[in-house]
Amino acid sequence: VPGRIVSTWFNPTRLGTYPIYCAQYCGTAHAQMLGTVVVLDETDFTAWNHGGTHVGSSAELGAAAYSKYGCATCHEAGPARAPSLSGLYGTQVSLADGRKVRADDAYLADAILRAPENRVAGYPADMPSYTAIMSPPEALRLAAYLRTLGHGSWLAPLPR
Repeated sequence: VPGRIVSTWFNPTRLGTYPIYCAQYCGTAHAQMLGTVVVLDETDFTAWNHGGTHVGSSAELGAAAYSKYGCATCHEAGPARAPSLSGLYGTQVSLADGRKVRADDAYLADAILRAPENRVAGYPADMPSYTAIMSPPEALRLAAYLRTLGHGSWLAPLPR
């Protein structure tokens, strides 16, 4: 569905690089929804995930996106403008519409891409939607970078 991040999981049986195609017709750009899956052995995956190759880890690429899109302009400008992202990952977030969500990769990527629909309670609706600006994979890489900023008690956790 356009503007939504959906994930799937599979257990690969062969190493290699494989094309992937969208399996759900959802609009006129369906034929352009292409991708690639790269299956690595455990050693190569660990090296890639920790930045051991020229591609860089997801978090490193996310740090580049953080800089490219100027996220610090608002998120490091003080608490009145936008919430701090340090220590956010893994916490419970209260949204303006009354929902409470856990700040995991899927939520963070969705909150970036569709910010107006995921506004944090107590903050102005200043952040625009990034759906037309940033790709979903780039939003997920940005979420991976936010994970490196630590887990914390950005907002009070929900009672369990």
